[in-house]
Amino acid sequence: MLVRLARVAVLRNTKLEERFALEKDLSLRELHALRRDVLELVGDDDDRAAVEQRFGAANFPFRHERLIPRFTVVGSIEGSGLEPGLRTQNRWSDEDKRLLIARGWEAADRELAAVELEEPPAYTGRSGT
Repeated sequence: MLVRLARVAVLRNTKLEERFALEKDLSLRELHALRRDVLELVGDDDDRAAVEQRFGAANFPFRHERLIPRFTVVGSIEGSGLEPGLRTQNRWSDEDKRLLIARGWEAADRELAAVELEEPPAYTGRSGT
């Protein structure tokens, strides 16, 4: 029962972390797009500098972070896996271990190939950590 509860807790926390990361990514994308669109609308250089300064001074919780490509590799239950079992379960063969590792690398390669890098605009306001 404790193992099942632990699995549920890990799955729930993982889903929450993925959701928060997605929301943060969307917020950063929207902020960068809004900044770009507003600066395109401003014609005067002095006004443009003031708008740029205001964007730089904006105090968002994610203010000084940049958009970092994130990917999630999801496994399957086919074949040998990492599921805990009884103490009497059979030992994995070296071939099963190698196949599991190869499946992990292939899944990671697929996800990395789909990542699109975007260059956010450089902030000219204050720098921070």
